[in-house]
Amino acid sequence: MSAKPRFISPLPARVATVEASLGAQMLGTRLTPAGRTIAALLAKTRTNAGKVRTYPECVIQAPRRSTKTTAIWATIIGRAATRPGYRAVMTAQNGVTASAILIEHAERMMAAGFCEPASDRDRDPSLAVLRLNAGRESITMPNGARIWAAPPDPAAVRSRAADDVVIDEAGELDVAKGLLFHSSVLPLMDTRGGLAQIVVAGTPSTAQEGLLWQQLKAGRADPRVIGIADWSMADGDDPTDEAVWKRVHPGLGVLTPIAVLRRRFAAMTIEQFCREYLGGWPADPHAAAIDPVAWQDCAGVFSDRPGQAQWVLAYDCAPDGSSAALMAVWRDEDTDVAHVEVIEHRASTRWLAKEAYRLARKHRVPIAYDPIGSNADTADALGRARPTVKLVPLSLREMQGAAARFVTEVYAGTIAHPAQPGLDAAVAGASWRQVGDSGRLFGRRSSASDVTPLVAATIGLWAYDAMPATSPLRVITRTSAG
Repeated sequence: MSAKPRFISPLPARVATVEASLGAQMLGTRLTPAGRTIAALLAKTRTNAGKVRTYPECVIQAPRRSTKTTAIWATIIGRAATRPGYRAVMTAQNGVTASAILIEHAERMMAAGFCEPASDRDRDPSLAVLRLNAGRESITMPNGARIWAAPPDPAAVRSRAADDVVIDEAGELDVAKGLLFHSSVLPLMDTRGGLAQIVVAGTPSTAQEGLLWQQLKAGRADPRVIGIADWSMADGDDPTDEAVWKRVHPGLGVLTPIAVLRRRFAAMTIEQFCREYLGGWPADPHAAAIDPVAWQDCAGVFSDRPGQAQWVLAYDCAPDGSSAALMAVWRDEDTDVAHVEVIEHRASTRWLAKEAYRLARKHRVPIAYDPIGSNADTADALGRARPTVKLVPLSLREMQGAAARFVTEVYAGTIAHPAQPGLDAAVAGASWRQVGDSGRLFGRRSSASDVTPLVAATIGLWAYDAMPATSPLRVITRTSAG
């Protein structure tokens, strides 16, 4: 079963998508279930003193390899093939990319026997023609309809009337340039009647800004005004969980085998993977990382810590060594609820290694940590101690996954905590920080409180869930590529 959009404008059970079906045939393909949804959104009309588009402005967000661009092009090609004098302009993040996308689809039409290059001396008048013109590539239909590529520059399309405008890869557009181009092309359709339409499509950018984000917000707020088809992960979804992938990505099992996504997941940062394959936008750095109501709902019901070798210790130190937190983390055998408990949270880090070592030896549990900054000093002290204790360092990638999973569990109500002030304050003040171009962790400077208890809790939960089957700890089975 194909994934369903998280946001979709109202559509009747049946919408005629004859144009898109014809366009798909001319591209040598068929519409997928997601492609049919996109085609229906673009095709829906109403009668109001003549036929007009129900959604003259549309926004489409879908993961890579999910037939988004193909469905849009099938619709545009089908319209061009059936409407003499039709005009459509296509752009992307730059003119080179726009031209490459047009040429790619023209070549698909050639392979299917519906198009030929203008350079062919013995042209068939029944076929469409591809004209190459240094950034102004175009496809002209036998009926005179024309589709052309243009850079996202208002000067490139000024005075060129168009029935449809498609802005693809809108998440990659320069913020100011994208918004300016969008406002500039709207007048191109003023004289083209009620069927004129502008389509903004793409995958998420590196920040909540720009044309695609603006249109998505508008469509999500009022899907009856801005037509929207949005396949994307929700706040709190675990990006390491393949069940989320299957719910969000409409191309899985249709165009893209899950093995491909597993390879992409292994090669990308978690946030890159979210953007490209799950429709996940980076969090607003000024917004709270965890919903306080959801956290409060997880408080109260709390079981006693299990016996020996059935839980995990985890610690985290403030980067400047001003504080440290030591947490106990485990899951309930029967309910699968994760429990997080503050053992110690106090100033400085001098006390930490001794106390962590004592508890690890007493209860025969491992110690998990993030091996950076002042955490490394504590790990070094623990590593020199004899008899040895098991240390579990997490990689940067695992730290990102740990933060994402913890938030997912909070929203799902599968975290339990005893409402301890230090941990509650850490959650209340936590905000996200960017890691490189496309990662995120809980902020240190950007957060309004000391987040060491929260960070240690996420580390402990990840380490507990990752314990191998030979461990006396209970094994949590998860469908995950991580």
